[in-house]
Amino acid sequence: ELCLPGYHNFGREGFDIEAAVVEAEVSRICKEEGLAMCVGFAEHRCKGDPNGGFWNTAVLVDRFGEVKMRYRKHHLWGNEGNLGLLASDDDLQVVELDIGGSTVRTSIVICYDVEFPEMVRL
Repeated sequence: ELCLPGYHNFGREGFDIEAAVVEAEVSRICKEEGLAMCVGFAEHRCKGDPNGGFWNTAVLVDRFGEVKMRYRKHHLWGNEGNLGLLASDDDLQVVELDIGGSTVRTSIVICYDVEFPEMVRL
């Protein structure tokens, strides 16, 4: 969760790197190393609006460097709203991920989202 820039740093300093830049770099690493990664980061909700808030986002990239899904946290916990984080109401997704000869169906939830089991029952 919030691997970039780190949860503690985000609360003090925010995060100014665009989602496309984060996703491109994660994709490059995955393709070069032949591995899949799920990386969390702070995504600007409204580009160019410093007061637009952030989503707590995770991106899933396969071993070929393809972005398979992007998930934005639905249920904020505790003080997260005071940090400028906003809850998402994006549709949930399930994707198929090639893990080297096998395919698995997978999805993403972030932290407090796991307390709402209906999310994974869908």
